[in-house]
Amino acid sequence: MAKVSNGGSGIPARVLSSAMAPEWSRFLLLLLFSMSGSRHATATKANKNNLTSAISQLVRNFLPDCHLVLVSTSKFSSVFSEMQSGVLRAGMSAVLVNSKEMVTSLDLSSRDDLLGGLWGDATTTCQALLIELTDDFDAEHLFNFIEDSDIPRRPEARVILVGPSKGVEVVLRHPKLQNTVHAFYLTLQNLGPESRGDLHMYRKCLYCNGGEPDVRLVGRWAPDIGFGTKDQLFPDEFGNFNGHRFKAVAKKYFPYMDAVPDSNEPGSTLTVLDSLDTRIFHALAQYLNFTFETWSTADSEFGVAKGDGNWTGMVGALQHGQADFSCGITPTVTRSQVVDFSRVYIPEPWVIVSLKPQPPPQSWSLVRPLTES
Repeated sequence: MAKVSNGGSGIPARVLSSAMAPEWSRFLLLLLFSMSGSRHATATKANKNNLTSAISQLVRNFLPDCHLVLVSTSKFSSVFSEMQSGVLRAGMSAVLVNSKEMVTSLDLSSRDDLLGGLWGDATTTCQALLIELTDDFDAEHLFNFIEDSDIPRRPEARVILVGPSKGVEVVLRHPKLQNTVHAFYLTLQNLGPESRGDLHMYRKCLYCNGGEPDVRLVGRWAPDIGFGTKDQLFPDEFGNFNGHRFKAVAKKYFPYMDAVPDSNEPGSTLTVLDSLDTRIFHALAQYLNFTFETWSTADSEFGVAKGDGNWTGMVGALQHGQADFSCGITPTVTRSQVVDFSRVYIPEPWVIVSLKPQPPPQSWSLVRPLTES
């Protein structure tokens, strides 16, 4: 894995692992480089200078404790050079990856080795990807990289894309980013004759449009304006769901969950009755401003591993995105590999009870001397 850091004169880079497999190490960008001339048709000189300053301010003020990964989706890009310069100007370090060759050229095992070191170690609490997009970026390649790099299963990872304005809606509304809490898009073109090369920042919000996702303009970045406050850039997405309707999957298990099916068809919706989990659902719905519908699975199981990576029952419904949340599922190590669990609010210990041993009956006196002591 390659990493660049601000280490004094020049633009240094160091290899983090001397045991890096030669067949895929060449696909990592090992050196920061500058290019004469522009290969980005819409990135004017003013824009590029502003981009360096914007990236520097972004990582210094809003991502100071994050594990940074800079991703290039092309072989040569002056935009990517400006992004690297911005990270160095902020005094930060970052892992550099060339996604195009990684996705198209590496064999599966080498790709897994590379992605295994992409997100830092177990102590990493904040992760951020800064992805460069060119004017003619390949959308299919981009979303393949997003899936392969495990972004859909890392909702707290911050994803910042830098590219032309035509990609804002295409990228931020794509299903591969639907689980990403903080996804941004920084445009790279002049927006009018008086824009002075200012950059526009867009953000994907999860529930801001009547409970549904939307793309909103955060604001215009300029050297004398900046990005605004942290609350503007990284607002609380889960304090108000704006009436969003969630899907809950449940199984009757009184007193925790009580419900009756709305029809005799397997997997029908349920009418929940008064029970512990129902009260919790209604309290959360009122406090966080959401509604929910509840249904059962066709097999009426809590969830059993099928052996091929898939699960049955309620765990399977959560695993495949058929439901948003559930209740009454006992946390296990294997289940936690495919779904997330809240804190256990009621432990249910199992105790084996037996009768206290009594003296054997007199009728056994004949054979007792022959038993093992």
